[in-house]
Amino acid sequence: MDLHAPILLSYEVTNAILRAVRRGRLNLTRGKEILAAFQDLGIRTVEVSGQRGLELARRYERSAYDGACLALAEETGDQLVTGDRRLYNALKDHLPWALWIEDYTPQ
Repeated sequence: MDLHAPILLSYEVTNAILRAVRRGRLNLTRGKEILAAFQDLGIRTVEVSGQRGLELARRYERSAYDGACLALAEETGDQLVTGDRRLYNALKDHLPWALWIEDYTPQ
């Protein structure tokens, strides 16, 4: 399965790990292990149209990052699979290619 995401994903994951370390939920060593495991997933990061991301974020009242994910799915013709309930709820009645993670079946 070929996974891809907007270029910002690696920074988002790194920031989430850093927050967990700062709050004492993880130690730095474990944070580095998690980051290495994430990097080993081989998710291809892609630059997407900021203009289109902005349009989609505005249309569906989502964040710029969500808009970038939408633009990427739209540009590639792939499904957007999400575990973000608020994002899914905002999209489910409008975009048939937006799937809740539990409804996704790998091909």
